[in-house]
Amino acid sequence: MDIKNRISGTRDRWLLFSPRFGPLFATQFLGAFNDNFFKNALIVLFTFILVSSPGETLILVNLASALFILPFFLFSPLAGQLADKYEKSGLIRRIKQGEIVIMTMAAFALWSESVYAMLLVLFLLGMQSTFFGPTKYSLLPQHLGREELLDGNAYVECGTFLAILLGTLCGGWLAADRLTIDWLAYGGVVIAIIGWFASMGIPEAPSTIPNLKLDWNLYRGITGLLAQAKQAGMDRLIAYISWFWLLGALFLTQLAPWADEMLKTDGRLATLLIAIFSIGIAVGSIWCAHLAQRFASLKIALAGGSGMSVFAIWMALIPEQAVGFESIAALPQSLAGWSVITSLGGLSICAGLYTVPLYTLLQMESPEDVRSRVIAALNVTNSFYILAGSIAAMVLLSLIGISISMLFGLLGLINVGVMIMLWAYVVRRLIDD
Repeated sequence: MDIKNRISGTRDRWLLFSPRFGPLFATQFLGAFNDNFFKNALIVLFTFILVSSPGETLILVNLASALFILPFFLFSPLAGQLADKYEKSGLIRRIKQGEIVIMTMAAFALWSESVYAMLLVLFLLGMQSTFFGPTKYSLLPQHLGREELLDGNAYVECGTFLAILLGTLCGGWLAADRLTIDWLAYGGVVIAIIGWFASMGIPEAPSTIPNLKLDWNLYRGITGLLAQAKQAGMDRLIAYISWFWLLGALFLTQLAPWADEMLKTDGRLATLLIAIFSIGIAVGSIWCAHLAQRFASLKIALAGGSGMSVFAIWMALIPEQAVGFESIAALPQSLAGWSVITSLGGLSICAGLYTVPLYTLLQMESPEDVRSRVIAALNVTNSFYILAGSIAAMVLLSLIGISISMLFGLLGLINVGVMIMLWAYVVRRLIDD
């Protein structure tokens, strides 16, 4: 049944439970959970427990985001080459073994309450994710038929952000109280081990270029990846996907400080807001798969991206004096609270509608022999956008002194311009076709 579907291009209703997709889904879900379990725990620890100065908190929170994404810039060229050169399921299992070691280091960092050790672990988790990304996304077209790719990507995006949700909830909740730090420490190691076991079920995905000679030169590797992506005609598409990651990273990073500054609340409500954001992206991703049966996928992306601007500006316009919540239960008991929930939920649902079609198009149109490196080029561009966004956020928030709400509004306005460029891109493709 699986092979027949793959050859004929029909859609498998039970794809999520298929042996050719289920183990990969479980592996990436648990990996995304662990990344966000630890990352959000650090944000809550920095915001509410370990650091007393608001200015220092903003710097540490944005530094944490930058350190997590820096390996994507440094190591994506090598990651893309490895994914093209070696059999992918075995490569994933080695990456998951590395995660077990990293989460063991994380446990000691948490027990010692060393900020520097925590930041180092976050950098290593980013490195592990760097090598997993090109392998995961380039493996999908080898195991799934063309008509299944949109569903596969929708499940991956939905699973990723549900993992962000659960990791965020668990990590933030446990980090809000020093008494539960041990649960953070043990939990990360256990999840890493389970993820390694899940990876054992991933079917083989043969190398596409076994004789590829690895290039260890960082500069040449990065410029080579970007040149290959441009030669394949994927550079514009990569830029639009990377813009999504810049927006998503900044919103996720700033939600806890925004809750502290705007909502006058504690770490648990801040964690709930991050959860709402993650649920929304998961809902939008699955909704996109259903909408694609009736509408062109790029039109869905354009509609979703436009909605992101509307809801981001809405968040910026929520009056600060109207908001202040002492508990989670108080959030839905006022108009301001519902405005927070609706704007954040709408923004994230639209983000899911925006990103899934673009990822699918990138996989479908990338030449097979360079697909892993095109995805690695995407990771390089993602990391550049997120690093630039994090630096810009630190400058705007810490040095210039704008509020986080103003930052959200500014991002929404810039996104209007990005959607105009995406609209021109869609029109040009329609004319060329």
